[in-house]
Amino acid sequence: MFVGSRAAALVGIVDMIAQLGGDPDHLFAKCHIRPEDLSTPDHEVPTQIVGEAIIAGADISGCDVFGARLAGGRDLSTYLGVLGRMVWAAPTLQSALSEFSTYIEIHVGGSRWTVDVDGELGRLRNSVLHSRGSEQLYLHNIVLIKRLLSAITGNQWKPYIVHFTSSQPREVGYLHRVLQCPIEFDSDFNGIDFHSSDLQMRLATNDTQLSDILRQYVASEAMPCNGMLTPRVSALIQRNLAVGVSSLAAVLRFFPCSRATFQRTLSEVGNSYQALLDAERCKKACELLSEGKHSVGYTAHALGYASTEAFSRAFKRHFSIPPSKWRARSKLHQR
Repeated sequence: MFVGSRAAALVGIVDMIAQLGGDPDHLFAKCHIRPEDLSTPDHEVPTQIVGEAIIAGADISGCDVFGARLAGGRDLSTYLGVLGRMVWAAPTLQSALSEFSTYIEIHVGGSRWTVDVDGELGRLRNSVLHSRGSEQLYLHNIVLIKRLLSAITGNQWKPYIVHFTSSQPREVGYLHRVLQCPIEFDSDFNGIDFHSSDLQMRLATNDTQLSDILRQYVASEAMPCNGMLTPRVSALIQRNLAVGVSSLAAVLRFFPCSRATFQRTLSEVGNSYQALLDAERCKKACELLSEGKHSVGYTAHALGYASTEAFSRAFKRHFSIPPSKWRARSKLHQR
């Protein structure tokens, strides 16, 4: 899925590449990053660019633990912003992890964290919505959260073992130094095993009043006021359609409320998710078909329809003309 991230996710990448002997100019050319993207931490940039930048950093520098080194050198307060302060103010490790996993995608899209408990075993899992070079993103994310949880517990949190699905890197020594616990490579998941009782750790940094205020603030950022909800949802649908995702669930993850509340809030301004999805699909369908190089079947798939027939019915219902005829007319007009 193609979603937005804070530009803080890019901070430090240029310096790290230079520190490791690479040429940072290659990063700007390779990932189409603009200098201004690095100057304002709260500026929104595409998550795809953030992921590609970390992966490119590894390629340019030749460092096979680039993601880990980047995370190890980050200023956590700058990188995580208000989310970091909210985690820091939480009363227990469990509540801190709950806040982090709930709101991390508001800070940097495309990364999910889940916590599972099985008796004495606690398991923190990470998954990223990225394909090529994702091992660098897992190195980054796991080192980052290990640093964060160690910091808020005063270094009292001691995991059993860290898991990576990737093979052991050449610079494994750095990982051992920064993670300070056993590491298993070629594992079947990316994450951390720990004592489940650690979840009850009280945090000395707890500030209940601040935590409540920050939670309300972050929730308000995630759930726009009614007047801004429709354009926000439409923008998320547009981004999702760019990679063939059309489900309500993919958008709902960015709003701290139930499906029913989300739908009701939209209905209060005279809209529904389906209506907004249909509108964005129609706009995108017209663009693709008008280009003349995409078939009706390709367009149906790109927009997340279950079949070409379903797309054709929806298109004809909206425009009173089959998509095949629209495409043919567009090609005629281009001659």
